[in-house]
Amino acid sequence: SNDGSRGLGDVYKRQMQEYGCEDQEHPDELLCMGLGEFIPKQLVCGAHLFKYSWRNNVDRVLGFTNIHDPANGLLLIK
Repeated sequence: SNDGSRGLGDVYKRQMQEYGCEDQEHPDELLCMGLGEFIPKQLVCGAHLFKYSWRNNVDRVLGFTNIHDPANGLLLIK
């Protein structure tokens, strides 16, 4: 069953970009947090640390209310 998280990778990636994961010297690239390297944007996705299906407990466990908070994510190579 679809838990509502499909298709959110690109939306989350944009939120992570706004959070400060892009560099003016690399306008077509994003920082892959796993490698610590700038990678072409089309190869990078946004991933939740605390998975979407656990969203009802995110406040209790992590202390924020929005599962899509950039503090709950990584930018990684697809």
